[in-house]
Amino acid sequence: MVVGDHAAVGDAIGAVLAKLKFAVAPSPTVDDALKILVSLRPDLIVAREEDAARIRRECPENRSVVAVNDAMRHDPDLLIKEIRGALRTLAN
Repeated sequence: MVVGDHAAVGDAIGAVLAKLKFAVAPSPTVDDALKILVSLRPDLIVAREEDAARIRRECPENRSVVAVNDAMRHDPDLLIKEIRGALRTLAN
């Protein structure tokens, strides 16, 4: 799941994930994401740092959340590295 209210950021992250063959469920806001997390049950949530912190606090279940920072927005390889690390953690 990609959470974000900035279309350009969300679209860019979604494009990176789609290129890596992930199914991407966009959510424009944290409120929307929190409402659908229980039924959708995504393996991974990708959100801006401030949104990721709120999701971690309020998510009804412990979900893996990747917090996207400015460096990751400018360098997709950093984002990919972080996502792969989170997925490895899930696999263990």
